[in-house]
Amino acid sequence: MLMLILGLSASRLLSASVDFPQPQQLAPAVDFWVGVYCEVDLDQTLLHDDRYLSVVYEVLDLKAAVSSAARRALVQAAQLRWREMLHSLSAEPDRDGADQRRAHAMLAHALGRPPRAADFAAAAERLRVQRGQRSRFIQGLQRAGRYEARIRDILTIHELPADLAYLPHVESAFDSRAYSKVGAAGMWQFIPSTGRRYLRVDEVVDERLDPFRAAEAAALLLKANHDALGSWPLALTAYNHGRAGMLRAREAVGSDDLALIIDRYQGRRFGFASRNFYAQFLAARRIAREYQAYVGRLHRARPLQVVEFELPFYVEAHALPDALGVAERTLRDLNLGLRPMVWKGQQRIPKGYMLRLPMNMNMTTSMTTNAAAGDHVASLLARIPAQARHTAQRARYRVHVVRRGESLNSVAARHNVDPASIVRLNKIRNANRIYPGQRLKLPAI
Repeated sequence: MLMLILGLSASRLLSASVDFPQPQQLAPAVDFWVGVYCEVDLDQTLLHDDRYLSVVYEVLDLKAAVSSAARRALVQAAQLRWREMLHSLSAEPDRDGADQRRAHAMLAHALGRPPRAADFAAAAERLRVQRGQRSRFIQGLQRAGRYEARIRDILTIHELPADLAYLPHVESAFDSRAYSKVGAAGMWQFIPSTGRRYLRVDEVVDERLDPFRAAEAAALLLKANHDALGSWPLALTAYNHGRAGMLRAREAVGSDDLALIIDRYQGRRFGFASRNFYAQFLAARRIAREYQAYVGRLHRARPLQVVEFELPFYVEAHALPDALGVAERTLRDLNLGLRPMVWKGQQRIPKGYMLRLPMNMNMTTSMTTNAAAGDHVASLLARIPAQARHTAQRARYRVHVVRRGESLNSVAARHNVDPASIVRLNKIRNANRIYPGQRLKLPAI
């Protein structure tokens, strides 16, 4: 059953490349992630060993669960059952039963020897669940058609391997609007601190959400990782774990071999995600390079064709749809880095911003490579009305000095603003504690 769920014929496997080798020790992990990405769907969960990924105890079908609580209960019950069974085998290794035989056989294969009592006890503490990703990965394959060509061009400019263009399959399934629970954003999943090293990240523009600006940043980060670490397995793992973290791991183990580092390094933050990041990339790359063999024929998005030009002034976003004849929804979709404050009119599109418009605005591909493009851009800028052009940005906030007897809610009501915006703007930890004389920033109107 496991081979039906996770296995793929050897004829489908791609030979390892020089840039992205697949050590034999990582083959079980790569096969596991291939299964997660193209065999197991979102309504299924794998119960597996978090160290030996060839050990998959059960595939849980959660289709019948009508709520997240019901799904959680089913998963927890399965975890408890298998944990108790593994502990029972640690006490009685010869105990017989279908599940016992299955666990015994899988651990024996993973360990390369018959499991001992201590092996079963350790396995009970390594139980992990992994939700399937097939539908999500297929959506990523479809979305990728819109971006891959441009991303490959960016990588080529930076003299990087073109196959790094597959990395967003792992990070976000090519979803530019993706956010993680730790604050990573966009297709390339930059956290704010890393993003600010390469990109503009503030309340007006967050370039982490711009797929191509973020691709430029990812290229710079990956190149720096490779320069410091010397190989793509380590450089890609550093994309998840951090460059400094991988330098420490390499020094601690005394080897550049990622498989050896994964096996031996005991760093506190070097957990499941970091150990598996390179294997996930190899799996995503394998599928994406011949996706029809794995998931069948797909309707992929057409490559995005846009005209870009630098704004020589600050612009009110609300003026652009009528002036340029482009729907606001289209403008938003092509300029994902512009934050809600811009579209709400609280801030202007900043001077120097590279505005994207659809190529179909009476503009041919050839025009983007000759002087006609400059004339066309000039004509587009001329359409923007003078009253929508500005030499400076709007003030981001006003200041209110708190008076005796005022509360956060009363200040918000007086100025017709959302109390939550005052809390956010002033980084207030306790909304019930403001004091007379305190200078509160209020959102500009």
